[in-house]
Amino acid sequence: MPLSEFARSAINATAAQDGWLIGEGVDPAWLYGKMARYGFMKAYLGHDGTWEPDPNGVGVIIVPEVPVLGSGGILSFEQGNLIACDPRRPDRMFCRDDTHCPMINPDAPDYARHFEIPLHVFSDPIRYLVGQQVGCVIVNWDEVSPLNLSGPSQIICDTLKIAERVDRLFKAGRAPAIHIKQQEIQGAA
Repeated sequence: MPLSEFARSAINATAAQDGWLIGEGVDPAWLYGKMARYGFMKAYLGHDGTWEPDPNGVGVIIVPEVPVLGSGGILSFEQGNLIACDPRRPDRMFCRDDTHCPMINPDAPDYARHFEIPLHVFSDPIRYLVGQQVGCVIVNWDEVSPLNLSGPSQIICDTLKIAERVDRLFKAGRAPAIHIKQQEIQGAA
């Protein structure tokens, strides 16, 4: 994701979108502080899970895969995808292109482990903005393994549905039953 593309979507965000997000629980002081936190754009949402700008499309909230302002308020120039969601159905997420994007804020598990804080896993980009981008959102559950979330001593999920999916993810990652096959020793005696 070039920062310029995200900047264009951030410029498109209006007071109406800001007000809607504040109504959903986003802290206005955080939303208006420092860099842009999200963008808005009209887009075509493809059946393949991608989105394209389209002036006749549906209005979507755009969140960068890698936060523009990283931990400690440091500007991040790291490339990543742009994730779009329709505010009426934020749990359906679309990537700007078909590159690999398992989660929004993929550094969050390492950050939580390093600073010994809980890892917050949000159900969608809107809840992630409410949580001030402290945590992550699983975009593609098929591309996430328990290793992606390992390390933090505690995982806090914002919904029961997400907690159950995280739990299933770890259960599926447990070792299978291990068997030892005895080989016959063949010897001439």
